[in-house]
Amino acid sequence: MDTAAFPPGNEERQPKILMVGSLRWQKGYLDALEAFAKFHENRPDWRLDIAGVGPLKEEMEAKTRELGLKDSVRFLGMRSREQVAALMRESRLFLLSSVSEGFPKVLLEASASGLPIVTTDVGSCRDLAEEGVGLAVEASNPDAIATALESMAADEDLWRSSSKRGPEVAKEHSWEATADVVRDAYSKALSR
Repeated sequence: MDTAAFPPGNEERQPKILMVGSLRWQKGYLDALEAFAKFHENRPDWRLDIAGVGPLKEEMEAKTRELGLKDSVRFLGMRSREQVAALMRESRLFLLSSVSEGFPKVLLEASASGLPIVTTDVGSCRDLAEEGVGLAVEASNPDAIATALESMAADEDLWRSSSKRGPEVAKEHSWEATADVVRDAYSKALSR
């Protein structure tokens, strides 16, 4: 990933959770909304911002109304890379609630921005979280997601260490670092 496009924000961030991605069932958005409703009971000043478009939008909006979150959840629609980077710098937490993933680049973008993550344990998400950038929990479990969000919001030391570690981890996955790995592999193969 291009780490320069996602510079870190500072510690003064707004009390909001950011989600970015296609509004599809694979992203677990309905679980995220239920989790946010539980989290929001104790933290009514927090907001959930969702950037993206897709076929699940109407169902998500209905779920938001059903949960009484109409004033606390914003559907931002499609955003440019620059706009997403700005949202990442001002948000306090990043949430990825997917039920299916590979290695989502959006988690690296959040990490590069110094934005601690809460993610579900699908694909390579846990591996990234365990590099010290956030927490990974069971997929399709709104209670576990809500608990992890509360842990990240309440534990200032955990938040700070995750925020600080994020840009370091993202740099390890930058285009430059990846090119070095590929170059070294080819050099070793050609020297045999």
